Amino acid sequence: MISIRNTLVFVLVSQLLGLSSINAADLKPVGSLTAFGGAERSSGHSASGIGGVDALGLIPISKSLGLQGGVNLSGGQGFRLGLNTGPVFNFDSGKLGLFADYEHRARDDFDYFGLRGVGGYYLISITLD
Repeated sequence: MISIRNTLVFVLVSQLLGLSSINAADLKPVGSLTAFGGAERSSGHSASGIGGVDALGLIPISKSLGLQGGVNLSGGQGFRLGLNTGPVFNFDSGKLGLFADYEHRARDDFDYFGLRGVGGYYLISITLD
């Protein structure tokens, strides 16, 4: 059975040696900005409005390597501020990303740090995420 760790090691080594992405489509610059709004209610608090913005961007460094980052800010019963960034690896059957995440929640005065791996594999008729 192939593990995610072995797959990540293979992709990293092949990227460094230039062996993959022979048939892969180039990474292209991407950017998005999203605004949202709604209602929020949690245990022990009355209902109130919530809204915010999310921004995301991908900057290609090469055909098979890019840098992705994002920021989000939301308010309501205490604001949240989140940041994330990391490399995206492009290969002929999918993409892999490894992201460092930070989020500050003002309501609980809480800071969250995390490391998150994401993968997408493109098969003939389906995509596995």
